[in-house]
Amino acid sequence: MPESVPVITTERHQTTWTQTFADGSVTTVIVASDGDVLRTRQFTNEDGGNVETVIRSDRTSVETTTNTDGSVNVLTRFPDGQSQFKRRVTMRRQTARQQVRTFVDDVQFEVTDQLTALIRDVQRSLRDEFTERLTELQRTYTETAQRAQESAKSTQEQQQKRAGELKQQLELLGKIEAVANSVSGS
Repeated sequence: MPESVPVITTERHQTTWTQTFADGSVTTVIVASDGDVLRTRQFTNEDGGNVETVIRSDRTSVETTTNTDGSVNVLTRFPDGQSQFKRRVTMRRQTARQQVRTFVDDVQFEVTDQLTALIRDVQRSLRDEFTERLTELQRTYTETAQRAQESAKSTQEQQQKRAGELKQQLELLGKIEAVANSVSGS
């Protein structure tokens, strides 16, 4: 709005401020309950159509033109020049990224659970296998020790029995010698 156009009236209410200019244009500022500020501007263009522009505090604007023939033109502008298509694509990309992050988190959680279960099963099977082998080794060594003790006992018994047999044979030889000496000396 050119500043050379004088202001005719200014009205202020709790959340609205309106200015009417000499050229017939009206500017209204509205503060919404959420703190957003809307600024509207209404005027008549050269063709006789009514033009209303709504500008939000984030600089997004919607311009509506009602032509003399009754047709309406709507023009939406974004502060950074992005079209609605680009904004939708950006939103879709962000949604896709979030979905991929969620999917990766779910897959990581599932793989971690499966790996934990697999490791637990492998540890259990290894523990069982080594327990079996150790039990078998312990049984084998116990049996070997028992056999060695039995062998040692039997060897001592055999030695004592053999010593007794030899003592009897020596006594018999001693008697035979005494008889032979008595026969040869007589």
